[in-house]
Amino acid sequence: MLRNILFQVIRKVAGDPKVQKQAAETYEDTVRPRVKSAQKFVKKNMDFAKKELGDVARETNPLEEPSKFLKKARERLFDPEDSDETAKR
Repeated sequence: MLRNILFQVIRKVAGDPKVQKQAAETYEDTVRPRVKSAQKFVKKNMDFAKKELGDVARETNPLEEPSKFLKKARERLFDPEDSDETAKR
């Protein structure tokens, strides 16, 4: 019973043009810019990871030495400052 009442209230509020207008403005002003920013951040990180994993795969064959490959990949992806020192050793 309470559930039915809540759904009726939600339908009525969602159908209100003022609420729809405010929701659209909030989406355009707040949500959309944040999603675009997050998308750029993720793309940069994915491109970085792709390049690093390709480099590690050229250095260490993941099929022949999977543990060595994973160790190097973890060092490169999660400790990028340390990867230069590790590569010099």
